[in-house]
Amino acid sequence: MFRAAVIYAPAALQSAAERIADSLDRQRFHVLVKPADQASIPDLAAADLVLLGSSAQGRAALPAEFAEIARALSGIDLSGRVAGVFAAGGDAPLAVWKKALKDSGIRLEESLLRSDGADAKVLGGWLAGLTRQVEEQARGR
Repeated sequence: MFRAAVIYAPAALQSAAERIADSLDRQRFHVLVKPADQASIPDLAAADLVLLGSSAQGRAALPAEFAEIARALSGIDLSGRVAGVFAAGGDAPLAVWKKALKDSGIRLEESLLRSDGADAKVLGGWLAGLTRQVEEQARGR
């Protein structure tokens, strides 16, 4: 069984994070859902699939709740894992996460899920692509 971590901020994204978690195949994934200010690097390191949800806050591309995780990512090896980004209100978080995850070794999905407008078909397709990547990574280990 694979492990997935759905980490989000601000609190307004909780329902989107839970919807995404509920859409993962529970026969294949054990899912952890946490707000960013309660999540830690061990939560990310234990996951095969890391889903990061955020929205821009004022002039900041990432909410302050992600500050510790973003800082710690510069020194962690997440090779063999897959990441996806979901966002509300704009595409800026994807660029920030690309930069933050650049040296971690994680495989970042290039397409951003706009959680503020994703219907079940779009969400399902996005998660299916991420699931395939997780399976490919597992076969490569």
